[in-house]
Amino acid sequence: AQFTDYDDDGLYFRTAPSDILQGQVLGELIVGDGNATVGIMALQDPYGEGLADTIEESVTASGGEVVAKIIYDPQAQNFDAEVQQLVDADPDAIAVIGFDESARILTALFEAGIGTDNKAIYGSDGNMGNALGENFTDNPQAISGMKGTTPLSELDESFKDRLLEVDPDLSDFNYASETYDAIIVTALAAIAAGSDVPTEFATEIANVTKDGEKCTEFAQCKELLEGGSDIDYDGKSGPIELDENGDPGQASFAILQFNDEAQLETLEYVIAGGSAE
Repeated sequence: AQFTDYDDDGLYFRTAPSDILQGQVLGELIVGDGNATVGIMALQDPYGEGLADTIEESVTASGGEVVAKIIYDPQAQNFDAEVQQLVDADPDAIAVIGFDESARILTALFEAGIGTDNKAIYGSDGNMGNALGENFTDNPQAISGMKGTTPLSELDESFKDRLLEVDPDLSDFNYASETYDAIIVTALAAIAAGSDVPTEFATEIANVTKDGEKCTEFAQCKELLEGGSDIDYDGKSGPIELDENGDPGQASFAILQFNDEAQLETLEYVIAGGSAE
C-alpha cells in the first residue's frame, strides 16, 4: 500500500493490486467465516505492517474485533513470545502475514496447541503458495484447513499451457496474469500515444484500461486503437481499471485453502474494488 501515495511523477503503475484491496478481501473472509475476534501476526516491514492495518480496518468494518496485532522480526531466532501473546489473547481466528518464516511460525503455533482443529488460521499472498505446504508434508494437519488470499484470476487452460511451455516446473501461477497484463497495457499505451518514449505514453497507460470499448486480446485492442477508438482492456488478471494512483481499481483474488495433504485448493474467486464492492 505504500506505493499508492508515492511521489512518482505519474510514472508508476501496477497491475498487481494494492494490499488495500487484499486486506479488504481477507478481513471480510475472516469475519464472514463466523469469527468474531481476530489475532494478527505480521512481519515488520511495509508489506506486513500495511496489510495488517488494512485487515484490521476490514475486520472492524465487517463487525469483528482485532484483539491482538503483533509485529515480529522475521529474522528472530524463535517466535515463542509472539505465539504466547496469541495464546493469551485467545482469538477465534489468526492471520499470519509473512513469507518463508511463516512455516516456522505455524510450527510454533502448532506446538503451542494452536492449529486448524481449534482455531481458524489464515494467510495472504506472501505465504499462500505450495512452497509453504512443502514444509508440512510430514505434518499436514498443522495447516490442513488454513485459508488465505492471493491476487489471482481464474486462468484458462490454454494460458496455463503457454506458461508451462516457458517453465515446465511451475507449480504456482501467482502474478502470472498480472505480469502478462503489465506488458500488454504498456504496449497498448505506446500505440495509443504513437510513441515508445515512456514519459510520452505514460499518460495513456490508465486510459487504455477503462472508459472505452471492451477488448481482451492484444490484436483486438490494437485494431480498435488504430481505428481511432478508445479502449478498455480487460486482461487475464481481471478488469484492471487503473485509478489516478496507478493502482488497479478492481482486482480478482483467489480464496485458497490447504487440504489434508498440505496442498493448495482454490475455493472461489472474488472481484474487489470499484463497482464490484
